[in-house]
Amino acid sequence: MVFASPAGALARLSGDADRSDLELWAVQAISPPSGTLTGMVIRAAIVETGNPDELRGTDRDPKHIIRRALAAKGIVSQFLSNHEDDEEAGDEDEPRSDHAAERALWDLLRSAGVFPRAFPAVE
Repeated sequence: MVFASPAGALARLSGDADRSDLELWAVQAISPPSGTLTGMVIRAAIVETGNPDELRGTDRDPKHIIRRALAAKGIVSQFLSNHEDDEEAGDEDEPRSDHAAERALWDLLRSAGVFPRAFPAVE
């Protein structure tokens, strides 16, 4: 598993890039530098984007362009937002569970062909 924040990510994932630049950037961002992951292949990517309310329904939403560019390389993708609604914030004293991130990870694993079994109940 590799975690990365490629150069230019903030601007591009916030919707401030044209289509051709975004496609090229997405493929280069997910491709490891030559020789660094010898024998390893990237099959899946979780991509964090900006506020979905600001991007949805506009031509600035990078998800569809990135998803198609990565799919052309055989890479499945799942998207998360770094935006938190006031309703989701809840009580600061209570621990939060990030259900959206958990569901995104499970969906990504299934899309990549991994079908994990549920852990057995612990008594």
